[in-house]
Amino acid sequence: MRWGLAGRLRGKDPRLQVGIDRYLMTPSETAELRARASTAKGDPVRQAPTVRLERLGATGEPAPEAIRTSEMSPMSDAPGIWQLSLNGLSEGSWRITTLEANPELKSVSETRDIIVRDLNGLEGLELGGDLSNLARLAAAGGHQAGTMDQCDTIVKDLAGRLKPRAQEHRETVRLWNNYFALLFVVGLLGVEWVLRKRRGLA
Repeated sequence: MRWGLAGRLRGKDPRLQVGIDRYLMTPSETAELRARASTAKGDPVRQAPTVRLERLGATGEPAPEAIRTSEMSPMSDAPGIWQLSLNGLSEGSWRITTLEANPELKSVSETRDIIVRDLNGLEGLELGGDLSNLARLAAAGGHQAGTMDQCDTIVKDLAGRLKPRAQEHRETVRLWNNYFALLFVVGLLGVEWVLRKRRGLA
């Protein structure tokens, strides 16, 4: 969903539409911020939008010492579209607010949040498999890891290391829970009754 919405220009006011190409990044990466600003008549504005970056503290409020302001640059091949490269951000949560310098748009702004994490949080950013780390974990347990074409070999190796284990299991079966056993007993009683009658026994 993030990938599908990334970079899409959107906003609560049609006069200012903002998009950012990523919402998660590492400190060494760069995020591209774009904005389309226009007047109420739809004409592109000439004043460069201002971007305010605020690093959020543990309570979610901006830290005063981590606020910086930059101006966006116009895109030569897209009139009315402005861009700004965001880099050098330290780890943490950042709030990016785009403001308009045009007097007609003083009250219009758009806010986006971005999270910056180091490589130790790479699992949340990149969901692809990491065969080297998987092989290291498997080797620590005395096993091996590989790709799907090596599946049969790995399974045979794992099966060869398994040791048989005997486990005692007891189960109580009641005679009356088995219809065949019940019919067999009733049949024996019937045969006994017939034999006793033939011999004149009670």
